[in-house]
Amino acid sequence: MASLKLQRARELRQQATPAEQRLWELLRNRRMLGLKFRRQYLVAGLIVDFSCAELRLVLEVDGEIHTTPEQLDYDAARTRHLEARGLHVLRIANAEVSAASVRRLLGEPSLGSPSPRRGEGVRG
Repeated sequence: MASLKLQRARELRQQATPAEQRLWELLRNRRMLGLKFRRQYLVAGLIVDFSCAELRLVLEVDGEIHTTPEQLDYDAARTRHLEARGLHVLRIANAEVSAASVRRLLGEPSLGSPSPRRGEGVRG
């Protein structure tokens, strides 16, 4: 089963929506706040759009389909599943994908700050 999901994740990376492509350009290679993101990644048994292990964060990009009652219920169940495993789930609409909106989302106080990298900690 896991190998089927990994194969599906690869397919999703190759078939990214324009909004996912824009967001990946902002996040890849630690471009956003120095954080490492993975795209179309298997987390807690689900394929998520973007994941940052350092922040225990899942970032989902939502298009028009995510406004239907059925999809809203499905998305809510996925969010509960991920949050029950200690992950933060943030959703961003396709039209809102921009550097400023992503920085604003990542700056939410509930996420806390990322751990200092080697040599960047406070010395006492």
